Amino acid sequence: MLKLIFSVWLGILPSSGRSSLSSEMQFSRLVSPTGLYIIDALQLGNMSVLADVLGHAILPALSLGLLTAGVFIRLVRTNVISTYTSGYVEAARSRGVSEGRLLSKHAWRPALIPIITVMGMQIAMMLAGAVLTETTFEWKGLGFMLSNYLKARDFVAVQGIVILIAVIVSIVNFIVDVISALIDPRVRY
Repeated sequence: MLKLIFSVWLGILPSSGRSSLSSEMQFSRLVSPTGLYIIDALQLGNMSVLADVLGHAILPALSLGLLTAGVFIRLVRTNVISTYTSGYVEAARSRGVSEGRLLSKHAWRPALIPIITVMGMQIAMMLAGAVLTETTFEWKGLGFMLSNYLKARDFVAVQGIVILIAVIVSIVNFIVDVISALIDPRVRY
């Protein structure tokens, strides 16, 4: 739908690829390209190339971001309201603590724990969503490669990518556990 509306009907955003052909030719001048087009465009110092690369990134970023935005908005709202009405926040309010300090010091940190936990799970969903997004917008990434290997029935390569995704998800879950332990001392083992 994003591609249809913004690329076909309105014609304001590119429909596929990571950059236009003229930007690709600019990247060939770099001594050590990183493969990350935004960083490469910053290395070039050419603002028109950077604008082109960012223009190509808008629709894929929106499609992946809209996938999880609603979950996070509801979760943040629910958790902050829940902790904001808890007993220890009410006790701090009765001691005369300002509302801004109540939110930043007393309500925000306990509300972060479930948010960070869900964020770790959403990263796994985003990796799965990246297969469809990269295939739809023709971005040469891990998801695009996985889709091509599936079409070619190269199951060894598919297994390798699936294992890599599993390792990434495991590392993200470990980082989420560490961050949760840093935020809330009760979680420490």
